[in-house]
Amino acid sequence: MSTRYTTNFARLCRLLSVCAELLRDVLHHYISEVSLFFELDAAHAKLMTVLNSSQKDILYRKRQSLLPYDDLDIALLYILLRNLCDDNTHKLKNGQKGMKSPQNGWGKIPFQQDRSIAANIERIRYFRNEICHRERDSVTDNDFIVTWKKMEMVVAEIEKKLNNQIYPTKYVDTLKDIKEISMDPEESLKYIEKIENMKREQECLEEKIHKEIREELSKYQKSQGKHRIRPTICKGVWYIVVLKRLYFVVKLN
Repeated sequence: MSTRYTTNFARLCRLLSVCAELLRDVLHHYISEVSLFFELDAAHAKLMTVLNSSQKDILYRKRQSLLPYDDLDIALLYILLRNLCDDNTHKLKNGQKGMKSPQNGWGKIPFQQDRSIAANIERIRYFRNEICHRERDSVTDNDFIVTWKKMEMVVAEIEKKLNNQIYPTKYVDTLKDIKEISMDPEESLKYIEKIENMKREQECLEEKIHKEIREELSKYQKSQGKHRIRPTICKGVWYIVVLKRLYFVVKLN
């Protein structure tokens, strides 16, 4: 049964979908779909340390002649934007100048005064995690107003920097429609179900990661022979495996 609070949550789910579309435009602003594979090949070694198995398939092992950006979710868009479009860590082969890193660095809450594209990408990442990790599919009016205002500003700032000459306020206008349009129970449930699917996929992925880590630990223990490995060493190996191979996946992160 749809309530006012579940409708609030459904609107935020739709806002998240708009953010995904916006990130696709940001990626396209720096790298066209045609030249993406050139950038991927140039950053192969770096990306292979942060991609999960399915992402490696999409970008490298099973890639097609062209990868439409519509096929990329927020998790993968974030990884590409962070690793390919940051001018400090990757020089684009197309001659385009990339973005500057967030003042507080990637993967951290941005400084309030930092309104750069990179900082706002981080804000979208945090917003995505807040939505996907909510225990309940409902949002109070006050929380909705605060979150909507914050994310509406993020969308407007990114869109302004992209400087789309044909439709300069495309995403801001879309958000206005989403906020004002009437949402019936079926419509609300449709967007809530999308988030629920993302949650289930995340849980499956984390279980797969934990299995891989257990296998890594088992191999490590066998390589040490019959000597019993102290718990502190095991714990250290656990963190090394996570940090080196799976950090971006577990905590999008």
